Order: sequence, then structure tokens, then C-alpha cells
Amino acid sequence: MEHIGTQVRSLACKLTDAEKQKIGAELGQAWQDFTTEQSWQTSQKAEMKARMTEIEARMTRLSQVLSRGDEMRAVNVTKALLDNGMVQEVREDTGEIIAIRPVRDEERQLTMAPEPVADLVAEANRSRE
Repeated sequence: MEHIGTQVRSLACKLTDAEKQKIGAELGQAWQDFTTEQSWQTSQKAEMKARMTEIEARMTRLSQVLSRGDEMRAVNVTKALLDNGMVQEVREDTGEIIAIRPVRDEERQLTMAPEPVADLVAEANRSRE
């Protein structure tokens, strides 16, 4: 037989016990890295989804406000007892009368109290609103 050359080829080789142990350790580390990365990505996706949901909700709210042309806001309202026994409610920001209605029982008691007590009770009621 005459030698005509040498080349390097990839061929199956039996692993030694030490090689199997080393590759097993590498595989275990790879699985750990995989599950860690998978958990991190799942967490990131959840956070990104939550941010997108929050942004979408804000966009929806703003578009509704814009299309209606108004939005609900806390506004101070002054209540006054009229001569006819009705209560008039007036917006303090615009001066608009928003309601004229019958006196409620708790308001009737305020009108019978001496002025300083009525002021204290009215102030306490406003702080509860």
C-alpha cells in the first residue's frame, strides 16, 4: 500500500468517563442558563405588556376626553338656602347654577342651628366630600 496523503476528518469517537462528566456539567450549566434566560424574558415580556396596557389605557382616556370635550374634575360647589325653601347649588369655578332642589333633612337641621355651629357643621361636611 502506497501512502498518498493525510487529511483531517470529523469521525465519531467514544467518550471517556472524564469527558462524559465534563460534557454533563456543561449541559447542566446550559440548561440552567436557558431556564434563567427564559424566566428573565418572560418577566420582561410581562413588564412590557403591562407598560403597553397602561399606555393604551391612557390613550383611550385622552381620546374620550377629547371627543367629549370635557372631563370630570373636583369642583367646589356652594349650597345656599333660597327663600322658597329650596337649595341652590352653584359651581364656584364658573358661577353656574347646577341644581335647585328640595332641602335634605341634614341641611334642614343646619338652618335651624345657630350660625357658628352651622358653619362648623358645614365645614365638617365639606371635608367629608
